[in-house]
Amino acid sequence: MTHGVSLPLALTTLVCLSTLACNDDGGGDPPGSEAGEGDGDGDGDTGDTGDGDGDTGDGDGDTGDGDGDTGDGDGDTTGGIPIPCPGSFVPLNEAALIPWLETGEYTSWLAESSVHAGAGPHFGGVRTFVDACLEGSLNADAARPPGATAIKELYGAGDQLLGWAVMVKVEAGEGANTWYWFEVYQDTIYADGVGLGLCAGCHSGGDDFFLSPWPLQ
Repeated sequence: MTHGVSLPLALTTLVCLSTLACNDDGGGDPPGSEAGEGDGDGDGDTGDTGDGDGDTGDGDGDTGDGDGDTGDGDGDTTGGIPIPCPGSFVPLNEAALIPWLETGEYTSWLAESSVHAGAGPHFGGVRTFVDACLEGSLNADAARPPGATAIKELYGAGDQLLGWAVMVKVEAGEGANTWYWFEVYQDTIYADGVGLGLCAGCHSGGDDFFLSPWPLQ
């Protein structure tokens, strides 16, 4: 009886010891492996975060593309050549234009060196000024962009400023209707409007109606 009981007990003990040994060798690895896999998954998740950073990078790339588009917008060109053209800030009606002309703001523009006898019906001595928009298109031999402006001071027979003649490009394209015309001399208005035949007729022989010799003398 004692040996009968002791043998199963010994066998049971042996089995238990073997099981523990297996758990220590094999079972220990799985937890370690699980930890490793868990770390791997965690690292993988971090990798996903890395992908997220990559997406952010793509987002930055899109922003870069946006800047490129903005660059294209800023690089307003005609014939592939950049034209400085801030747009037409010159008033396009008598009530606002005359006070603006009287400020002399346009006198900072490129101008003829001095007053000279006018070739057209502008009452005598004249001096022409052109804004950066018109200057750029003339230098590039390109179409006049909207906003291009020329202002001619009118002096009559003396050296006192008595009036102005103004032409402003109001839309792209060709024809008199793409220009606003204005002329005042000794408080009399001779032109104030778009596509005026009187002005367009005299200027029809110019480069898109611009008649002054270029470069300005």
